[in-house]
Amino acid sequence: MSSFAKPINHYEDVRSDTEWVQNYRPGGFHPVYYDDVFNARYRGLRKLGFGASSTVWLCMDEQMNRYVALKILTAKSSAMCQELHILKSLDQGINTPAEITCNSYWIISSTRDPRGIVSVWF
Repeated sequence: MSSFAKPINHYEDVRSDTEWVQNYRPGGFHPVYYDDVFNARYRGLRKLGFGASSTVWLCMDEQMNRYVALKILTAKSSAMCQELHILKSLDQGINTPAEITCNSYWIISSTRDPRGIVSVWF
């Protein structure tokens, strides 16, 4: 009986607090770097977290001198995100059957990059 070395799995499932780099592809995450500026106003300071369809960044609102959180949706999820549709309705002042007050979210940008259309909001 010959003995062969066991094959090595080069892609182990390593638990970490970072998203997979493979998700930075068309339809995927939008690359953001420290000190990136959004809408000539919001300066990226650090990533707070990520999920299946977005990353969240701590930013400084340089006009109001306050911290904000930016949620940057993946290009693929921007088109079909129910949460985004609701926020757009609130942002546009569309009447709803119930009185809704939402001061925590404002849509600030939709842009196209090589990965597709990316929505940024906080």
